[in-house]
Amino acid sequence: AFDSNEAAFVQKKLVNWNFKAIAGPEPYLFYRFEHHLAGRLFADNIKNPDERFLISSSWIYRILGYPSEEPHNLPSTSKFWIDDIGTTETETLENIVKLSLEDTFAEYKKVAAAREPNWETIHQLTYTHPLGSVKLLAPFLNRGPYTTPGGKGCVLTASFNSENGFAVSHNAAFRMIIDFSDLDKSLLVNSSGQCGHFLSPYYDDQIPIYTGLEYRAMEGFVSEDSILSLQPGIE
Repeated sequence: AFDSNEAAFVQKKLVNWNFKAIAGPEPYLFYRFEHHLAGRLFADNIKNPDERFLISSSWIYRILGYPSEEPHNLPSTSKFWIDDIGTTETETLENIVKLSLEDTFAEYKKVAAAREPNWETIHQLTYTHPLGSVKLLAPFLNRGPYTTPGGKGCVLTASFNSENGFAVSHNAAFRMIIDFSDLDKSLLVNSSGQCGHFLSPYYDDQIPIYTGLEYRAMEGFVSEDSILSLQPGIE
């Protein structure tokens, strides 16, 4: 528990979160906390400020191995990143986490003053055609924005650029569930449609299914009189 009201507010939100990036401000708070924590940990060790844009929240897990089962017994390499070389004190991981939570709250307070950053309103998916950047063509070629769940590091990947209002930057092209006991029961959904012509009914017919986390039957996978035989390779 943290003594500052700012850190305690964010901590409580995240502790009570169900870890699903679907709705509410918790996904926003989590991803911004990741961002600030990575900055606090690594920015001071990168001497050239122009190279600090390379810092990624994934470094927290790949380099630091955070969260650790034994946060008070971190290896010396982790302590190198944790300590802020710009201060005379030797910071602990708890110090850096607390400051990062406070950074997150300060940003959240500014954003929430205009609009509560609920995931269902800020995490939007827009299908942009290569020619959709032309203003006159955009209404005909582009589709969206649509509300979509998911995020970075999720099974339901729907990554985003937080500097661009959390709009989805890339996601899975399709989702598929294969039933090997009966292939005709397999399920599939495309991220948009099966036709590239904007006048076709199949240009965007699967978007509601995809964003609604639904599937369609993969009918006709095999004919009734065919048999799929899986055999090990023979040298």
